[in-house]
Amino acid sequence: MYEELTRLVKIIKSQGYEDICFFQPVYAITGATTCKIQMAKYLAEHTDLKIHLCDFIDGHPRTLIQNSKNINFIPYEPNSEMFPLNKKCIIFATSTRVILLKNMHKDNKIIFWHNETNPCAWHLLFLNNETFKFFNLANKTRAIMFHDWSSKDSINRYSNARIYNNDFYYLT
Repeated sequence: MYEELTRLVKIIKSQGYEDICFFQPVYAITGATTCKIQMAKYLAEHTDLKIHLCDFIDGHPRTLIQNSKNINFIPYEPNSEMFPLNKKCIIFATSTRVILLKNMHKDNKIIFWHNETNPCAWHLLFLNNETFKFFNLANKTRAIMFHDWSSKDSINRYSNARIYNNDFYYLT
C-alpha cells in the first residue's frame, strides 16, 4: 500500500498540488465522517502533503483531530462567501455539501464522495433543478466516488442521473 500511496502522491504533486482539504462541516457523528478523518490522519502521517480539515469550530470532525498536529484546522464560517482555503488544493467533500463550496481558487479539484443510500432531497439542495447537470458533470469528470453499490444506485434512482462508474471508497 505504501508504494501505491507514494505513486499517487507523485502524480498529485506533478499536477502542482501540495494541499488536500477535507471539507466536512458537520455536527453529526457518522461512520463516513470518521472514515474521512482517518484518511486525513493517514495522509498527514505518511505523506508530505499539507492536510487541512474544514469544520465547524465545535463540529464532530474537529474532535477527531485534536491530537493530530499534522492536520491544519480551518474553521468553517457558514456566512462567508469565500472558500476558507485560498490556495490551489484538492478538496475531498461529501456530495451533499456541494452547495457549500463557493468562490474558491480556480484550479481547485474536487472529489465528491457519496455515501448516502436514501433520498437526499436534491430538489432542495439544487433550487434550479440542477441535480441532473451536477451528477452528469461529476460523472463525466470522474469527480465522484461512492461508498458502495447502493450509494451509487441511490443517485441513479433519486436524481435521474445515469452514473455507471465503479469508483468505490469502501469503509472497512
